[in-house]
Amino acid sequence: MRWLVADDSELDRAVACRAILQDDPGASILEVANGRDAIRAIDAEHFDAVLTDVIMPGGLTGHDVVNVAQARGVPTILVMTGVAGLAPSDVPVIVKGGKFHVEKYVVPTPALSA
Repeated sequence: MRWLVADDSELDRAVACRAILQDDPGASILEVANGRDAIRAIDAEHFDAVLTDVIMPGGLTGHDVVNVAQARGVPTILVMTGVAGLAPSDVPVIVKGGKFHVEKYVVPTPALSA
């Protein structure tokens, strides 16, 4: 299976790739750090699945990535976000295609004292 993982966080991409490879050791994964590179990749080659962050730098977001992936016929599209507690219905692009929503882990940071 050929995956595209788009996220501006190198750590989040690594975690996502590790999870994919644990489930499918033979998976092939292309990692990109922004929506523009994700869309270029989708235009250039075939992917069986796309996993994209919602908010990324560079002018194009996960919403744009999902729209292009849907238009190109990518069969599986997953959207992840670091906004804790966000319901799938709160992200219009998820509702549009009935796609899956993956919530990033949020690690609480203790308040800094003065």
